[in-house]
Amino acid sequence: MLTPTPVKEAALRHGIPVMQPQRLRHPESVAELANYKPDMIVTAAYGQILPKSVLDMPALGCLNVHGSLLPKYRGGAPIQRSIMNGEKVTGITLMYMAEGLDTGDMIAKAEVPIGDDDTAGTMFEKLSRAGASLLKEQLPHLMNGKVQAEPQKDEEATYAPNLNREDEKIDWNRTSREIFNQIRGLVPFSGAFTLWNGDVFKVWSAEAPQSGGTGSGEAVPGTVLAVTEKGIAVKTGDGILNLLTVQPSGKKSDGCFAVCPRDEFDGRDGAVVSGRGHGPVKRAASARELAMDVLTQVEQEGAYSNLLLNAALQKASLAKGDAGLATELVYGTIARLNTLDYFLDRFVKKGTAKLQPWVRALLRLSLYQIMYLDRIPEHAVVSEAVNLAKRRGHQGISGMVNGVLRNVLRQKDELVIPDDLPPGGPDFTQAFPSEMACGALDRAIRRGDRRGDLPGQ
Repeated sequence: MLTPTPVKEAALRHGIPVMQPQRLRHPESVAELANYKPDMIVTAAYGQILPKSVLDMPALGCLNVHGSLLPKYRGGAPIQRSIMNGEKVTGITLMYMAEGLDTGDMIAKAEVPIGDDDTAGTMFEKLSRAGASLLKEQLPHLMNGKVQAEPQKDEEATYAPNLNREDEKIDWNRTSREIFNQIRGLVPFSGAFTLWNGDVFKVWSAEAPQSGGTGSGEAVPGTVLAVTEKGIAVKTGDGILNLLTVQPSGKKSDGCFAVCPRDEFDGRDGAVVSGRGHGPVKRAASARELAMDVLTQVEQEGAYSNLLLNAALQKASLAKGDAGLATELVYGTIARLNTLDYFLDRFVKKGTAKLQPWVRALLRLSLYQIMYLDRIPEHAVVSEAVNLAKRRGHQGISGMVNGVLRNVLRQKDELVIPDDLPPGGPDFTQAFPSEMACGALDRAIRRGDRRGDLPGQ
């Protein structure tokens, strides 16, 4: 039994052949695809440009499910850019593919609102659901030839190029709303950042600014006006932005770095140009770090995951989407624990049992995301895991985590669950199981049955 992404898993379950060419432009890949004589080709966040030989192949055309309301936000980062630009509404466009960058005729659209509590992560999930529904709705019409596609107006086109380091740097001269949108648009992937004494400080969340801004006297943009239990108030180009989650370089993310009032973040390059340090201020953990901590406590303390998770979520005050991800990571990792440990033992030289508990938890939840959560980009999973390891451990641990997960990615499609691997009890496949299910899993963990008596599939 293979352990692919859910899409591949569903295809194999229904006897549908699966191709995974590294480069679709290679002649052998084109020839293999042509052998299937496809009536239609559909892509969604595929990541490769289809050559003309493939575009011309299916009788009913090549379709793409694009994450914006075209012709706005053509390109590779439409979801992040729409949030960073302060859009209130985005959506999905089902379109015919052409040789240009997202220039094909439009078949149908579906609008999805963007709220202040949305991030790139929550919108990825919302848009994936909207795209699936739109495709399902339109497929019968497409197969029957009853679709009238609408050409795009090129003069109305805007572009969403892939993000780079400059897009992540905070410019404190911008308005509070612009910085707030920038922060949300980079969560949960790279994150916005500022600098202090050459160290990077990630900003993961901020309080939605009030319209009209707030006065702050003669302070220059970047000045820290107040440090409280509610966050760090920083002067911006038009008022004040309250930072809720700030993560210092080399520090654990269970405590927020707090600078002193009157410290100044440089408005041009995001660097603190003056000031002292200050003690930690309570902050919300990221979804992945919260999940890692809960999983570690479950194993070390023999505590119930549902009780630990509920307490952690109440303390952290995560956004709704991040809380949902943390919940899914905890319960999903526990439910697949037997399978995850089986594969990790192949990639960890000394075996998972000899790892520090938090490192073991980090690798488990990262492997769970790679194997079972295809909506989260694999590169983002690896990057976040390495960053967590750097903050919690040292360079050696982060290097080990990076190496293990990179090897997993290279061999993911070759991972096979042996027939004699004990299933370990009832089938816990839901991301949000009942308390009874959680209790059964936790009791197994407290007994130490992590290798044979826990659900493996």
